[in-house]
Amino acid sequence: MATPLRRSTLSLLALVGLLAAAPAMANGWEHGAIPFTALTDALKTGDDATRARAARSLGFRGQREAVPPLLAALARGDDSPQARSAYYLALGRLGDPRALPALAACLDGGEARRELRADCAGALGLVGDPAGLSALL
Repeated sequence: MATPLRRSTLSLLALVGLLAAAPAMANGWEHGAIPFTALTDALKTGDDATRARAARSLGFRGQREAVPPLLAALARGDDSPQARSAYYLALGRLGDPRALPALAACLDGGEARRELRADCAGALGLVGDPAGLSALL
């Protein structure tokens, strides 16, 4: 059972994760002009900034078909914190319960960096599934 301090801390991390996504949401480039397959291919190639931008774009498009490629990118584990942050937040924006195990694992010690755990907490809140929200408690 989570302590009140843990619940408060994780709630705060969820808010920080959402606030961190705000500048990207304001950029306005995340519309559908780039083909879906080009974005999913970019998750496998290019530099970290390219992978992060592709992930953000996939999240904003709202196509749940992007969940498996994003999960595969996370599983690779060799990306920068910037790219991993974008993967987590994109999964949250997509709102698909298939992302819950990866997001919950992030909070449960899967990510050493506090900033990434904050992104995971925010993404869990975006998914909005009660099963995922229990990971915040």
